[in-house]
Amino acid sequence: MPKSIHNCHAFRAMPYDRVVRTIAKDQREDVRFSADSVPTMQMATEEYLVSLFKAARLAASHAGRVTLHPEDIILVKRIRGGF
Repeated sequence: MPKSIHNCHAFRAMPYDRVVRTIAKDQREDVRFSADSVPTMQMATEEYLVSLFKAARLAASHAGRVTLHPEDIILVKRIRGGF
């Protein structure tokens, strides 16, 4: 039986969960999460980062480089209208 793509994460689940809960607790003391919310946030975070790095790799390639530089990521975020 083929392995589901949703079981292959870039980040381990427990450390990611701790980071999310720490950030949430810093914002508001009484934050609670449903069982599916943190894995859903992890999936969305990983999808965003993968697409960001793919686009940054294209920017680096266009500049004639193989190595990503911070300005590649900054350029992609500016083009996308991101923060």
